[in-house]
Amino acid sequence: MADGDMLTGRLRDSIGAKGSLLPAQEEAVFSDAPLTLVGAGAGTGKTHTLSWRFLRALLREEMRPRDILTLTFTEKAAREMADRIADRFSTMRETLDPDGTLLAGAAAELSEAPVSTIHSFALNILREEALFLPSGLSARPISTPEERQFTGRATAALDALDLQWFRNALPGGRTPEEFLGESLEDLPRVLNAYSPDATAGFAFSLANILESRGMDPEDLLAAAAADAAGAEAAAGGVASPAPASARLPQHPTKN
Repeated sequence: MADGDMLTGRLRDSIGAKGSLLPAQEEAVFSDAPLTLVGAGAGTGKTHTLSWRFLRALLREEMRPRDILTLTFTEKAAREMADRIADRFSTMRETLDPDGTLLAGAAAELSEAPVSTIHSFALNILREEALFLPSGLSARPISTPEERQFTGRATAALDALDLQWFRNALPGGRTPEEFLGESLEDLPRVLNAYSPDATAGFAFSLANILESRGMDPEDLLAAAAADAAGAEAAAGGVASPAPASARLPQHPTKN
């Protein structure tokens, strides 16, 4: 956007004169760092600060509303954020652009700013790339009732040792025997020791970890096979490869 420095200066002056932000909030709003991380609890003004941050970003040179991605966790928060951004822009427009010439384009395009939940944003990407994905145009988020239903069925199948259910549920004709190999014989003892519910919960948690690292079960199987080969080599006095945990992509955990 033209005259970005002048507009940003007016924004900073207005915030300072009215005391619209606390010092820490103002630092976050005007930070030029490639990554600005703000830690704050509930009710501390995250939405308030982010709406100012959006406005500050919009004043950059050649910036348009559609270039600024704002993500939230819930639909309610996304609606609130979009409304707050619109109100902030409307309130500050006259102060920033008294002649009404510098922000006219941004005002006309403000509704195009992508403000959504993380799931909705990801789903839009899936739909844009649908022709290149196995799921095609049918891709959609799994609802909470559907997730609970699937978890319940998987737990019941474990309780009954119904391997045919897993053969039908696994994609691409995969089978429990293929994934578990000789360990399939240990499954009854595992279920007796930890219960079907705990075993299913562990499996779904593991799936979430793999997904967050961009991995799939084949990667886990390959790592396990490498560990087994390493252990066998070590037992024979041959140098073994690094353990799987050292080869998996490492990502910081979030508390």
